[in-house]
Amino acid sequence: MNSGIQCLAAVVPLANYFLGDVWKDEINTVNPLGTNGKLSTAFARLVKNMWGGAESSVAPSEVKRECGQVIFYCSTVITVTVSQS
Repeated sequence: MNSGIQCLAAVVPLANYFLGDVWKDEINTVNPLGTNGKLSTAFARLVKNMWGGAESSVAPSEVKRECGQVIFYCSTVITVTVSQS
């Protein structure tokens, strides 16, 4: 997962998007399948830490945790849907 995060953070247009604050206005907070911006917020913090230069290394713990929540939620929904079929 670390290499995937590094690849995403190295895409300059994507990094610039999250370095600014425009992304906050585009979060869909009413999507019942979404994270209410938690994953986007975690990624934005990580990108700011990675590109900020204050730290020699940063840990993507918050992004990993939010990804884990999405995976857990999706697997739960799939399990419930299949068992109801």
